[in-house]
Amino acid sequence: YTTLNAVALQSNGQIVASGQAAEGPTTLVLRINSNGTLDSSFGSGGASALPAGQNVNVTSYAIGAYGVGIAAGGRIVAAGNYENTGTEVDQALWAFTP
Repeated sequence: YTTLNAVALQSNGQIVASGQAAEGPTTLVLRINSNGTLDSSFGSGGASALPAGQNVNVTSYAIGAYGVGIAAGGRIVAAGNYENTGTEVDQALWAFTP
């Protein structure tokens, strides 16, 4: 399954959403234009999937982003869980430049 857990609004009206991708452990961040279409200039077709661990999730935690915000200069910052060893879960931040 893929889940989206958080949204943020950029000053230009674009929506940013973050969560976990089905193929895990992976953090998923989407950027959506104000008209509802994916922003093709962000990631791959509007989505960016980044590693959120080293192994297939064997913990009871969903691994990936649980929060997202817009920092100075338009940077997107996502926060969540990172699977470190297959049994150990750490906190993580992922940052994206405009």
